[in-house]
Amino acid sequence: MLSILSGLAENESTSISQNYKWSIQHRFQNGTYKISCSPYGYDAINGKLVINKEQSKIIRYIFDSTLSGISTYKIASELNRRKVPTKRGGRWSSTSIKEICNNEKYTGDALFQKTYTDDYFVRRNNNGELKQYLYKDNHAPIVSHEEFEAAQAVIAQRGKEKGAERNSTKYHRRYPFTGKIICGNCGGTFRRRIHSMGQKYIAWTCYTHITDIDSLLNEVH
Repeated sequence: MLSILSGLAENESTSISQNYKWSIQHRFQNGTYKISCSPYGYDAINGKLVINKEQSKIIRYIFDSTLSGISTYKIASELNRRKVPTKRGGRWSSTSIKEICNNEKYTGDALFQKTYTDDYFVRRNNNGELKQYLYKDNHAPIVSHEEFEAAQAVIAQRGKEKGAERNSTKYHRRYPFTGKIICGNCGGTFRRRIHSMGQKYIAWTCYTHITDIDSLLNEVH
């Protein structure tokens, strides 16, 4: 009986999920999808993105600094030094700066269905598995398309110089958790480190925490 009830509950959950996905797909198609979660620099008001004046200044700073050749790590460090909070009140990281420079919403466009939930309820990046929907001039821009594309080119070039291009083998490395563990405090990614405290052991640590500690040690020495 428990097996039967469990099977029925699973089928009902799958059916609800499929109906919800179909509803979202339909709203993507007819342009009635309302944005409920806004990126840094915007507020979501009645399903529309409206520029947040104070946060938009930070977005401008990030793009201007990137185009000036300043690294994403130094930009994040400067924002943390100024005690500028992220959208969730955490600390900035190199990863969060890159994500902003790769977010088309700052140009006024909106690309929907960047991610999707598979049949096992796992959130995945959409790399062509499902159709995406791009709406031009969906809201007021903070940067121009030219600035956005130039910033992406700068970051991509820096990645090539470091031998860590996105989607490359070196970028993903050989560790199964690389790029998958996200810090709930700052939004940065965790990295694998080997510690020696009597005996060696492996630990995964927030990259922002690592760089902060390393910077502090350098100042001390």
